[in-house]
Amino acid sequence: MRYFLMRFDRETLTPSLTAYDDRQEALAALREAERDGEPHIEIVLFMAESEESLRVTHSSYFTHHQRPRAGETTDFPSKLNEITETWRSRRAQPAAVAAGR
Repeated sequence: MRYFLMRFDRETLTPSLTAYDDRQEALAALREAERDGEPHIEIVLFMAESEESLRVTHSSYFTHHQRPRAGETTDFPSKLNEITETWRSRRAQPAAVAAGR
C-alpha cells in the first residue's frame, strides 16, 4: 500500500497529490501540511494500492476541477432534449414545404 497526501484547494477545486511509501514519512508530511495549511486548502492522507485506485474510490476530489468550458453545459439531459427537438423540427420542415404549407 502507498500513502497519498492530498491538498485540495476549495477555491479552485484543484487536487494536488504527493505519494509516500513510508507511513511515518507520510504522517510527518500530513502534520506539517496541517500546521502550515491555509483555510481554503483541505489536507487529507489516503492509503491506496495506487493513484489510479485512489482516483476511482475518491473520484469526487478529481472531477470537480473539470469545469465546463465556455459554451459547454453540465446539464446533459436538457442539452440532449434541445438537440433532439432541433433535429426533429429541421427534419419536419422539408415535409411541410413539400405539402405546400
